[in-house]
Amino acid sequence: MDEGNTVISLNRDILLVEDHKDIAALVYDYLENIGYRIDYADKGTLAKKLASENSNDAIVLDRMLPDIDGLEVCQYLRKEVMFGGPIIMLTARDSLADKLAGFDGGADDYLVKPFDLEELSARLNSLMRRSNPVANVEVLTIGDLTIDMSTRQAERQGQPLSLSPIGLKILTPVSYTHLRAHETREARGCRRGLAKKRGGG
Repeated sequence: MDEGNTVISLNRDILLVEDHKDIAALVYDYLENIGYRIDYADKGTLAKKLASENSNDAIVLDRMLPDIDGLEVCQYLRKEVMFGGPIIMLTARDSLADKLAGFDGGADDYLVKPFDLEELSARLNSLMRRSNPVANVEVLTIGDLTIDMSTRQAERQGQPLSLSPIGLKILTPVSYTHLRAHETREARGCRRGLAKKRGGG
């Protein structure tokens, strides 16, 4: 596995929703072995409950569940839970109409069974890299605040901060946004300085 995949998968929380036990076991073991933390549901009702109670970085969702259509679950996650991370839908349905319905329902990607586990991992990595740029950063430093993404520990002025997992997930993107805004202001200042030098030159 290359370094980029290692960083992306490190300490990421995935909700796996799949009622087929054999497929679920294969996906669960594979993703866990490459560094993901996995929560599991075999029914749509349980998936709704877990997604409402926990913070996930991505969701792998089967389309055909025994109690609720996966498309309905996907719509619930987007509209009720307000889940903004990637959702990959797994299905045996491969028609264009089914794929379009999945995308319209809120899915970010659509993987037809049978699928390769490495492809699933690659799609997860790609989607999370786009939706969460912080996933590519190992340590964030903003003034006297430091967040170590590998250990999920935060410090201010060298003193550890006691944060819940959800609290850390809220703080991290806010800090990243602040850092990017600061870098943008610095870049603009440099451009203005260069422009002045050229104008007076």
